[in-house]
Amino acid sequence: MVEAKNDDIELMLRVRDHDDKEAFEALYEKYFMAIVTFLNRKCRNEARAHEMAQDTFMRLWRGRKGYDDSYKIKFSTYLYTIATNHFRNELDKDNRRVQPVSFGVVGQGADAEGEGRDFDPEGSEQPILKSLADSEALDIVIEAVGELDEAHRVPFKMARFEGIKFKDIAETLGIPEGTVKSRVSNAEKKVWARVQKYFNEE
Repeated sequence: MVEAKNDDIELMLRVRDHDDKEAFEALYEKYFMAIVTFLNRKCRNEARAHEMAQDTFMRLWRGRKGYDDSYKIKFSTYLYTIATNHFRNELDKDNRRVQPVSFGVVGQGADAEGEGRDFDPEGSEQPILKSLADSEALDIVIEAVGELDEAHRVPFKMARFEGIKFKDIAETLGIPEGTVKSRVSNAEKKVWARVQKYFNEE
């Protein structure tokens, strides 16, 4: 089992570091039908399950550069978490849409538990966030996230890059949900300060 785990992680690292499509196809062939079966049990609609499984792998590919092997979890757990989160998003899409990169508005949008509002690129409360759609600004965000210590970086990326809910992050990492919220909030403040500094220097 350990060898299989390492093989999967090695394939994903090739996908992340080298855009290796053969490695991605290997993961796709290994897990696609399992993800379809998993999602079909949830939605009771095989055609819909196939569609969501395809979406899951599209998300995996698009988010490949954000994959962090320091999560210390099996690749399959990582993939099933993406699938579960996508399924939940589909259920909630008319009420709440989780953005791939989501920031609470520090000092304005954070609630009492530290969970910020989702980043709305069309919103007007914090115009500076609109510029995060620019590749240069995103580079600043990614650089700032990379400077976080592991204890803050991992839950922050799971919450704000992958849209995973706090309770699911807590379960995956084996830490209290309150700790997840606190770490994400603290990481958010550091990243936001770096983004503000970038724009102030423009």
